[in-house]
This record gives sequence, structure tokens and C-alpha cells, in this order.
Amino acid sequence: MNIHDFSAWLSATPPSQVIQNNFWIIPTIQSIHILAICVVISSASLINLRLVGIVGRADPVAGFASRYLPWTWTALVVLLLSGSILIVGEPDRTLGNGIFWSKIALVATGLILSLAFAIPIRKNPTFWESSGDGVRAKLLGAVSLAVWIAVIFCGRWIAYGG
Repeated sequence: MNIHDFSAWLSATPPSQVIQNNFWIIPTIQSIHILAICVVISSASLINLRLVGIVGRADPVAGFASRYLPWTWTALVVLLLSGSILIVGEPDRTLGNGIFWSKIALVATGLILSLAFAIPIRKNPTFWESSGDGVRAKLLGAVSLAVWIAVIFCGRWIAYGG
């Protein structure tokens, strides 16, 4: 079974039909999805801007982590759930779209980078301040910030790609 066959099958399932046949479901879920994206991007951006040294230089990195990572993880769960509903409701729009798969790969990359930031702090709260010259922290922050910005662009371009 290829992706187009799977998409056709998924589109014909009762849950997909319910989503497709109720005009309010897709816009409501998209709104929730977009709000969750805002939370992820905002919290991840603050953490990454702290790593790069642009904001909050007087505050410890671990303080930023404890303040903003819970928002990131919670919003990522909301994104996973709302995104799954959107895929079930509009499988043709997403599953056959290369831009969608690029977004998924970027989200996975952002998640891995977030873990690369969070795991060392769990073991040593001063890890990022004491990791030498700060190049690793700045590099991680800059790359992660670029990845999350690319997620935004891909998410927006899904509607126009095919």
C-alpha cells in the first residue's frame, strides 16, 4: 500500500468522515494547533535566545529551562494531538505533501535539540554556563532557533504545496 492508497483509506474511515462533514472541526482544531505552535515557538525561542546570550544573561540557563520547558513539552503534546486530528480529517492535504514531511522532520529535529538542551541541565543545572567558552550553547541555541523558524515556514507552506 502506498501513501496515496493509505490516504484514500484513511479519508474513508468514520472518524475522518465525521471531521470532514462537520464544518467547524477543522478550523477549530487548526486554531488550537496554531495556538500551541505559538506556545512552542515562544518558549523555545526564549530558551534559545538565552543560550545565544541575547536575552536574560543575568539569569541562569537552568532558570529559563524550569520556567519555559514545561510550556514547550505541554504544547508539543497538544500539537501532536491536534496535528493527528488534522491528518485524519484531511489526509490528502498532508500525507502526500512533501512539505508536510519536511515539517515533521524539522519538528523531530527540534524535539531532539530540545532534549539535547534539557538532559544535561537535569544532571547539572549549571552545565550550559560551565561548558567552556559557551560556543556549544550558542550553536545549539542558534540551530534550534533556525529549526523552529523553519517549522513555522513549512507549516504555512503546507497549504500551498502538493
